[in-house]
Amino acid sequence: MAQKMTKFKSVAMISSGLLIGLALIFNLIGKDYFIDPILIVATVLTGIPVVYFALQALRMKYMSIDLLVSIAIIGAIFIGEYVESSVVGFLFLFGSYLEARTLARTRQSIQSLMALAPEEATLLKDGQEVVVSVSDVALNDIVIVKAGGRSRLMGILFQVKPN
Repeated sequence: MAQKMTKFKSVAMISSGLLIGLALIFNLIGKDYFIDPILIVATVLTGIPVVYFALQALRMKYMSIDLLVSIAIIGAIFIGEYVESSVVGFLFLFGSYLEARTLARTRQSIQSLMALAPEEATLLKDGQEVVVSVSDVALNDIVIVKAGGRSRLMGILFQVKPN
């Protein structure tokens, strides 16, 4: 159910954004009687995933931002501020979308960097160059990094445990 709700968040965000835009158009052309119903539908669309994830967090005895946004949306509905309730829901879902997209791109960038890390290191032992696996590099080994070569030296320094 959570996966379906996560997918629904994107649909709700896009739909509510379009509905808010439609309400703005009706406001500009003076058809005010259409605005509140449109904004209520936009609020319900954005409110469904927000309230769902808030309730999931409450079940785990965890207070999340979804709960605070749910309170804001419900409060705005009760005082009749449908513009605010729909915009708060839309902005929250849009922010969630941007966050997820940024995290995905960050993960992809880190994976690309990890793919560049070499699997072997060249050590200087007894005056000879010896190629070993990166995991076999020990504390006080002399690592040779040739011009244009790649080094995972910082990773090696943090992974090595002294005897």
